[in-house]
Amino acid sequence: MKLFASDIDNTLVPQKEELVKEDVRELEEALAEAVDVKVAYISGRNFSLMQEVLANYYLPQPDFLATDVGTLIYFFDGEDWKPDEDYRDHLALTGYDKKELEQKLKEIPGLSRQEEEVQTEFKLSYYLDLESKQDSLPRIRKAVAESPAQLIYSEDRVKEVGLVDVIPEAGGKAGALDFLAQKSGAEENEVVYAGDSGNDLDALSAGYNGVVVGNASEELKKNLSDNDRIYMAENDFSRGVAEGVNYFLKNRF
Repeated sequence: MKLFASDIDNTLVPQKEELVKEDVRELEEALAEAVDVKVAYISGRNFSLMQEVLANYYLPQPDFLATDVGTLIYFFDGEDWKPDEDYRDHLALTGYDKKELEQKLKEIPGLSRQEEEVQTEFKLSYYLDLESKQDSLPRIRKAVAESPAQLIYSEDRVKEVGLVDVIPEAGGKAGALDFLAQKSGAEENEVVYAGDSGNDLDALSAGYNGVVVGNASEELKKNLSDNDRIYMAENDFSRGVAEGVNYFLKNRF
């Protein structure tokens, strides 16, 4: 294994429960068995929120952070975090046109632009009124399909609102994972990615080894049930991730 990558929220870090140090120690011990492995966290969080997680929990120190739904990548140079300009250039070459997309989306009912701090050069983020979802979501999909872009849709059940991210085709969690695998010099079978929900499906379906934690959504488990590269963990959160890493270390590497 040359690259271990993982989602954060509800995969490594439970959002409603306390993460204890003993849980993470199992993952640290599992990764210690691998030789020359790079660690990456791939999340919808922005850079500052990723830093909060690293400061407040006990997660293994990463080499890379892919933030903002895989539209930015940072690498640790030994002293500080630096944006990966090669990845920025990679996304720029896709022809993603943020202003054009804004024009196409601005008249769709129920869409409201999210706060400025969550917008990036290659990510447009909106809230979608769930009462408008049935009529508006197909219109959003159509507008995005006409551009070199992709739609990432999820729902915040606490706030009862839809979350719409429009990003380059080459971005997202799968795009960031592909880029990091290449940067790490890892072949498909030398990569492990862990996730828990529908927004991890693209990365878990990208041809690499995958771990689905025990607390993952039933929909995700169903979608990946026939994928022989996926390990379905019995344990939840970081214990489940460690279980999957140990499985692959014993059976694939």
